[in-house]
Amino acid sequence: VYKRQSKFITVTIRTRKDDTGDVVPDVYMLSDQGQALERDNILEDSDKRKMVKIRTPREGEILPTVIAQGKSSTYVEPEFFIVNVAHGAPKNNNYATIKHSDFPVENLSLI
Repeated sequence: VYKRQSKFITVTIRTRKDDTGDVVPDVYMLSDQGQALERDNILEDSDKRKMVKIRTPREGEILPTVIAQGKSSTYVEPEFFIVNVAHGAPKNNNYATIKHSDFPVENLSLI
């Protein structure tokens, strides 16, 4: 049974470190892989602060192997599942979506 994944994002807002007073948003979300592991009950409460724990399989159960730093692991850093999300307007407007906005007069009669 397919369950929809969360589309929630997290936004933190802070000021720049150079004391200019500019507000800087940081936007991120949990990866699809992290959401799937949570959805499928692969993760459990961790006894190590700042670590995500992969649960031990029950008898007769097979769980996916999580490989971190080149080897199988039962603990993973949460940053492994974080995805940065682009935000804001580009400083270079050469990539604007609308390149042409000058429409011929003949089309005005259709409006």
